[in-house]
Amino acid sequence: MVTATYAVTAYLDVAYAYWATMAAVVVMQPQAATTWPRTLERVVGSVIGGAAAAFLAVALPTPLALLAAIFPLAAATIALRSVSYSLFVTFLTPLFVLVADLLHPGLNAHGEGIALARAFNNTLGSVIGLAGCLVLWPEREPKGFPHRLAAAVEANMRYATLVVRAGHTPYAEIDAARRAAGLASTAAEVTRQRMVLEGRRRKAHLDEAAALLETLRRLAGAATVAWLDERTIPGPPDARRIGYCEAATMRLGALVRGVPTDDSALAREGEPPDDIARAVTHVVQAAKDYARAMAPDRA
Repeated sequence: MVTATYAVTAYLDVAYAYWATMAAVVVMQPQAATTWPRTLERVVGSVIGGAAAAFLAVALPTPLALLAAIFPLAAATIALRSVSYSLFVTFLTPLFVLVADLLHPGLNAHGEGIALARAFNNTLGSVIGLAGCLVLWPEREPKGFPHRLAAAVEANMRYATLVVRAGHTPYAEIDAARRAAGLASTAAEVTRQRMVLEGRRRKAHLDEAAALLETLRRLAGAATVAWLDERTIPGPPDARRIGYCEAATMRLGALVRGVPTDDSALAREGEPPDDIARAVTHVVQAAKDYARAMAPDRA
């Protein structure tokens, strides 16, 4: 991409062409999903910083005034480097322009030309870098996201089921299920976030997926609280609740994957008796909403 950027800038015969090359290198990330926000931050920061640099170059015509502005800009640039990349670029742009104007006074209409070149070259290089990333690393999140989401549903439901029958389940098994539920939820959330960055929010119905993942986190929290209470004051297992959780685990996983299933067994009668039951009810409803949203795409 360095060669491609150099060729484009040479063809356009722009000043300070190396700025475009640097921008292309900086914005390129191993994945398109992470290159998008970096490109946007670079372009927006360069344009805003370029406008500020052009104003300062006109408002500060003397070398002494430029020096007075350069030092606070340098301090802000260093301070913001680890805070926000867009703010860092916003302050870095006028810093570069004023330093260049100080070293070459009177060149490019007292700095306005340098500011314009900085904004243009960074925008050009960022766009080329983004295009190169899309060409060289076109991979997207797998189409099997529903399977990953279903795995999170099953792992959390299995954890809740083991907690419901805590009196007959070893501590190590419940703890392993808790860890598996957390890892499965995290994996699904990370995949969903990457798909959002790839612009697939509506097509993949990621809002419904987010609602389902939120209910899974609540279920895991309720199960953990109940498990800790059960270890302190153990009670007899409820065979009806255990049977419902086990049936829901299998049917919810199939429902999220798009496998035809009879969801009549997911209906409950009466008010849920405790926090786990209420959380399971919310998971069931969120899973149905997700499956309903995905149904037209699977037809």
